[in-house]
Amino acid sequence: MTSFRGHLTQIGSMVLDAIESTRHASLAKPEELPVVTRLMVEVRSDGSRTLARGMLEDHVTGETHTVEARGSSPGSLAISLVTRLVTSPMFERTLQRALRANTETRDRDEDE
Repeated sequence: MTSFRGHLTQIGSMVLDAIESTRHASLAKPEELPVVTRLMVEVRSDGSRTLARGMLEDHVTGETHTVEARGSSPGSLAISLVTRLVTSPMFERTLQRALRANTETRDRDEDE
């Protein structure tokens, strides 16, 4: 059984590999890129505790996922929020799609 830290390390490594492999690929101008995912978060605090609530929406599939994180400081809230996002089933599916597309593009480029 892989630990949570092991999963995060593996995901981080896959993301860095995907970024590196697309670094030299040409991209459309930023204003021309379509919205594929939207994250909306509302942060509330009473001074002793902080709550972030929001929604993650995948425009490709139409799927939505609620996100809620709590923290006693801005740093702990950020860690909690990132943890909730990267462990959501929607994030995993989106990452798998992106990695598959990247692999298919790399395989096609190697065949040419």
